[in-house]
Order: sequence, then structure tokens, then C-alpha cells
Amino acid sequence: MTQLSHRDVVASGSGAVRIVVDRARCSGIGICESLDPSHFEIGDDGALMLLSDIAAEDDDTVLEAVRSCPALALSVQPE
Repeated sequence: MTQLSHRDVVASGSGAVRIVVDRARCSGIGICESLDPSHFEIGDDGALMLLSDIAAEDDDTVLEAVRSCPALALSVQPE
């Protein structure tokens, strides 16, 4: 799959999934960070950063953060 320039893979999990952020959609609100601060952080510049890889035991928390994005900027894709 070809990644568009406005999409970035921001983390890989344990080989099963990866989180993708569509930077053109991300508004930096930070709901993902509030739901899962161990993985998501909004920087001072408003850009989303992922803080660590996704372990299998973190899947539910990460998926909740992805599903809660009001801008639909986050997605989970198989690796």
C-alpha cells in the first residue's frame, strides 16, 4: 500500500496492526492523548506524536482512542 504524503504511520504494534494518522485531518484537539496518554501526545506545535509501540495488552485502550477521534484522523490498519 502506498502512503499518501499527508498520512504517516506513527506506530507499529506487535506485528498485527499499525496506527496511521492523517495529518491533513488531525486538528490537535488531544482526545486521543486524554484517553491514552501512554501512547499519544499532542506536541507544542499541535502535531500528534506516538510515545511508544503498541503491545498486545494495550490494544483496547489504543482502539478506544482511535475511535474517539472527532476528526477521524486516526485509523488502525493491518501490517
